[in-house]
Amino acid sequence: MILEVKDLSKKFTQGGRTIDVIDRLNLNMNAGETLAILGPSGSGKTTLLSLLAGLDSPTSGDITIAGQSITKLNEKELTSFRGENLGIIFQQFYLFSHLTALENVALPLEIINDKNAYKKAREALKLVGLSDREDHFPKEMSGGENQRVAFARAFVVEPKILLADEPSGSLDTKTGHQVMDLLFDLVKRKNTTLVLVTHNEELASRCQKQLRFT
Repeated sequence: MILEVKDLSKKFTQGGRTIDVIDRLNLNMNAGETLAILGPSGSGKTTLLSLLAGLDSPTSGDITIAGQSITKLNEKELTSFRGENLGIIFQQFYLFSHLTALENVALPLEIINDKNAYKKAREALKLVGLSDREDHFPKEMSGGENQRVAFARAFVVEPKILLADEPSGSLDTKTGHQVMDLLFDLVKRKNTTLVLVTHNEELASRCQKQLRFT
């Protein structure tokens, strides 16, 4: 079991009342499985992804990834664990504009002091078909190319779990299909566990499991 979520709850206080965004959620995933999280805006999809990434803390419950309860880690430990075990892709690319494609991809490895950061970054860019773009800055590339750089950055650490929040949401339909085909291909080739937040029923159907929020 690569991911275990037990009785996970997240509450927010708003205007003097408590809102249960996530209420006693239980979820298990094996290595290499794919899960789509669906639901309307504000239903808790992105909140769950933030909790799984350790970017937010649950009100109660536990999240265990690769045998490690992340809810028991302090901020420094979480940062280290996240860097070594998780890949995160957002709707916006969040590439550093002053860094080249190669530098953006190498960054997660540099943070964990990997001496082969640039070699691995070049291999990751090759994997997404962008070897010829390694010296280009984000403004010199198309939206689809920037998202592929973001994919390379997420996969370069060889994550156990990939968390993706509407990764094709800011792209046109054709480009969106292309990058999602690439994402599912990479997940399959690397046997990576995927948790995908999406509004797209077609994309959700490509995942082995679906979790619907209301």
